[in-house]
Amino acid sequence: MHMLESPDLTSTLSFKREFLCWRGREFDDRYECRVAAIEGRGASIEFEFEGIYVGSEVAADIAFCLSEALAMTEQTEVESATAALRYEGLLKRKYRFSHGAWQFSATGVFPVENASIELLKGTQSAGTFVAVRTIEEGGFELELEEMGYSFSTQDALWLQEKLLEVIQQPPKQHPRVRLLEAGYGAWKP
Repeated sequence: MHMLESPDLTSTLSFKREFLCWRGREFDDRYECRVAAIEGRGASIEFEFEGIYVGSEVAADIAFCLSEALAMTEQTEVESATAALRYEGLLKRKYRFSHGAWQFSATGVFPVENASIELLKGTQSAGTFVAVRTIEEGGFELELEEMGYSFSTQDALWLQEKLLEVIQQPPKQHPRVRLLEAGYGAWKP
């Protein structure tokens, strides 16, 4: 009886896309984003020529936070807006009501490998600062240490999907709770 070996996807799963820089969209500023599988089921995330390697748990959490940020921008009814009930996670989530809409942010510090020199400048000894957030007028941002990369809804969805694909993890559904019922000041699950 032969055991089937799973193919080594680290050398085959690699994606790239031209992102619209949300903060420079009036000038049609664009930059390249690349996501690839790395050994150990982690992910490489690269913007232009700067990037990091993260483990599968960090990649999955970034993908989850992108999906949650996307959900926040799709919910137009303030009173019925919901958040995922998910207690585990490396990024600490916050939901904030500001200027008539819900805003989302998630932050954390993680150990990373093979980070660009530009991203390692000023890093904390505990790791690299990572943030996912919604930004003005429907945009999104992924911050890696001190470098922020803003992008559109379509780009956020693509990045979320490709991160899950390269770490070979299907999207998960989480129960949701109304934010106003949970207390909206800076609601944290």
